[in-house]
Amino acid sequence: MEPGALLDGKYRLVRRLGQGGMGEVWAAEDLSLNRQVAVKIVLSNLGTNQEVIARLRREAQAAASLQHPGITVVHAMGEHEGHPFVVMELLNGRDFMAILEANPNGIPVAHAVSLAAQVADALAYAHRNGVVHRDIKPANLMELTDGRVKICDFGIARFADAAPDLTPMGMILGTPPYTAPEQYRGGPVDGRSDLYSFGCTLYALLTGRPPFTGPSIAAFMNQHLHEPPPRPSELRPDIPAELENLVLGMLAKDPADRPSMEEVLARLNALNSPAPAPPAAPAATLPFAPDAPPPFPQADPAVLPPVGPPPAAVHQAPLSPLPPPSPPSPAAQALNEAVNRLRSSRAPVRAWRAVASAAGWLLRAPGGAGRDLDPALRRDGLGLVLLIAALTCGGLLWSQTELTVTTKTADFLRGVFGVCAYVLPVLLFLLAARIFRSPERREANARIVSGSVVTSLAVLGVIHISAETPNPLKTDDLEPIRDAGGVVGWMVGAPLEAALTPWGAIPLLLVLGGLGLLIATATPLNELPERIGRLLGLLTSDRDRTPEGQRQGPANS
Repeated sequence: MEPGALLDGKYRLVRRLGQGGMGEVWAAEDLSLNRQVAVKIVLSNLGTNQEVIARLRREAQAAASLQHPGITVVHAMGEHEGHPFVVMELLNGRDFMAILEANPNGIPVAHAVSLAAQVADALAYAHRNGVVHRDIKPANLMELTDGRVKICDFGIARFADAAPDLTPMGMILGTPPYTAPEQYRGGPVDGRSDLYSFGCTLYALLTGRPPFTGPSIAAFMNQHLHEPPPRPSELRPDIPAELENLVLGMLAKDPADRPSMEEVLARLNALNSPAPAPPAAPAATLPFAPDAPPPFPQADPAVLPPVGPPPAAVHQAPLSPLPPPSPPSPAAQALNEAVNRLRSSRAPVRAWRAVASAAGWLLRAPGGAGRDLDPALRRDGLGLVLLIAALTCGGLLWSQTELTVTTKTADFLRGVFGVCAYVLPVLLFLLAARIFRSPERREANARIVSGSVVTSLAVLGVIHISAETPNPLKTDDLEPIRDAGGVVGWMVGAPLEAALTPWGAIPLLLVLGGLGLLIATATPLNELPERIGRLLGLLTSDRDRTPEGQRQGPANS
């Protein structure tokens, strides 16, 4: 479409406001009523499908029947050269996606609760009237300049299901980060699906990102269907527990386990309301007779002035002067000044974020996740620290430099971790890559780290006992210790060897290492025989024994 185009003889397109997979949104002029409107044009090949056109019209009529201050008003629907369009009120504000881009770590909790309460109020009204949005996401929610919230595209979201050619493959279900599990399954969609998408949106407002980040359609489907969302407090500790429990309840996999929209609205209003003021202290008993008239005329309670001294009297001098604070020591004062200078200089922060962003792109690119929905996720401090540690340790251990500093550092690492010191950089790099590629899986990352630590300690202990390494505290020759399990292996293996002898300590450590593998791979004990059987079956299977007749395809007829 081009500016100046006339739709239905009375809507002149002025400027393009946005463009997406379904079509375009234009600011237009309603010539018949002399007002500014927004026109959403669905760019599709629906001109000859009158049944689909009739369905879209019914959806627009249902959306137009919603009269609520939190729902965008739908004025009319028409058709222009085979392209359906919907005429809506023109809003002045910014959508939630723009808010998230400006606040990559989330908005203030009070602001998020205020916005969410308005959305819940509008959705509860729509559901009571039998209308389901089916595509609640930050891009379809707008905060106006006066603080009100409007839900956009009510009833228009069904266009994607009515005409599959409007969106690319995999997008028919909705927007992947905010799509409910039942939509991925292809099941029936009702108000509880809107509730799940609304929970994902509220999660993003609080933390700066949706609960799942994919990055592919298959990854989104698996995460929404099977993986629990990370607790919002893990990403932002200041989120109240009541609000966190509400969000997690909205993200329940089973629609029957989610609260109703009315319950969500009530709980958000409770969180949004200010805390009640403490009760005032009882006034002193006046020396008046019970039936005596008061010494001053009674005022209307509705216009009583505020109780207490005037505002100017609040800032009176204290009854007793406070002692002056003791000045900080010179060392503390110098440290504070250095910290303040570092905080005032944005160059280190920008450099850190740039390096983290580049590292995240490089590590995600091989898996097709070089560009994430939220660029802020690439600036993962833990992943960058692990990556720097991996490169540093690898450079010190694998290089052949003769510098005193590098040699002593490499000897120290070998003395602590023994022969496993050479594997340490690889493990750190793999963990950093996992964090960059899947930053939302904090619980899984913690589980993998815990299991790997347990397995590594067991391996170091076995190496120490098997190599009969001497006590590092009683020898001056540390080379055998560096070539075995190191000091860590001695700390693990020596007590067990003294208590159980090598014949008892080594089997125990092997069992401990196996337990660490089970923790890292999240393998329940009851599933261990089945998985071992699968592994043995895979190793012992002989595909060459398949009869030749079974390997051939069907004969041509």
